[in-house]
Amino acid sequence: MKDGNVRWGVLSTAKIAEDRMIPAIKKTSGTVYAVASRDKKKGEAFAEANGIERIYGSYEELIGSSEVDAIYCPLPTGMHKEWALKCAEVGKPLLCEKPLTVHRDEAVEVFEAFEKTDTLISEAYMYLYHPLHKKVMELIAEGKIGELRSIRSNFNINIPRTNIRYDRRLGGGALLDLGCYCVGISRMIAGSEPEEIRGVGNYGKTDVDETFAGCLKFPSGVLTTFCCALESFFDCSYEVFGTEGRIRVAAGGMVVWPDESFDIECWHGEEKEILTIPPEDHYRLLVEDFHQTMNEKGKEVVPHSESLNNLKVMDVLRGI
Repeated sequence: MKDGNVRWGVLSTAKIAEDRMIPAIKKTSGTVYAVASRDKKKGEAFAEANGIERIYGSYEELIGSSEVDAIYCPLPTGMHKEWALKCAEVGKPLLCEKPLTVHRDEAVEVFEAFEKTDTLISEAYMYLYHPLHKKVMELIAEGKIGELRSIRSNFNINIPRTNIRYDRRLGGGALLDLGCYCVGISRMIAGSEPEEIRGVGNYGKTDVDETFAGCLKFPSGVLTTFCCALESFFDCSYEVFGTEGRIRVAAGGMVVWPDESFDIECWHGEEKEILTIPPEDHYRLLVEDFHQTMNEKGKEVVPHSESLNNLKVMDVLRGI
C-alpha cells in the first residue's frame, strides 16, 4: 500500500469490472493500478479505456506482484476457486465476484486457506450495502405490512447462447449467476435459514439450468418462491407480502443500478405509499468497507457465513 492508497489489480478484462467495479474503486481512495490478460491486445485496449497503468500477461504475475495490494476477481465462477487459492498462497487480499465458488465445500476450502495466511477475502455481494434493501427491512420491522407471510422474486435476462453463462465447466447456469440474488434476498428478509428447500430447472443442450425455479420454507412459516432465467424477458424484482399489506421493488431493484433512484411501493390495506431511494453506488460502499477491513485483522466484509449459507441453499436446490 502506497501512502494509504490501495493499488488494485483486476484478474481479466471482464465487463462487470469495466462497468461496475472499476468506476466504484475510482470513487474511493483506491487506484485501479493493473490488469491481467492473456490476450495482449485485449489487455492493452482495456487498460487504455480504463486508465490503468500496468498490464500483466498472466494472472500469476498479477497476483505475485509486490506493486499490487489487493485483487478483484471477475472471472467466471468455475475459475474462482483456483485463483482464490493462489491469492491465499501469497497472502494477497481478494474481493471475488459472486458466487464465491460453484459449491459450498469449495468455499469452505477457500476460506480456510485465507484464514491460514490471515488474509482478507470477501465475496462481492454489493446489494447488501444498498439503502434500498435496508429501507425494505425497516418497513417490515415497523409493521407496515403486518406479519410477514411470503416473498416472491425474479431475475431473468436474455443473453445469446455463446455467452459463458451457458458453459457448465465455467460454473454457468441461471441459479448460480442470477438465482443467488433471489436466495440471498429471501434469506435476508426472512431473517433465518430455510428448513425446507425445493428446486427444479430446465436443462437444455448446454447442460446448464437455463431456467430455474425454487421454493424455500423458513422456520417462521414464511414461504419464498423465485424464478431465474438466461433466455427470458428481463426482470429483476421482488415483492414481500404480509397480513396487512405488501412491498414491491420493481425491475432492476434487486441488484440496483448505482446511478439510478429506485421506488419502493408499499401498500397498507388500500393505501399506497411510494418511497424514492436516491442513487447510491453500493459497489463503492463495498470497496470502502474492504479498504477499512484490510487493516483490521480477523474482521470480515461480507460475512463468510453469508456466503456459505447462500451456497448451501443452492447446493440443496440443485440436489447436491
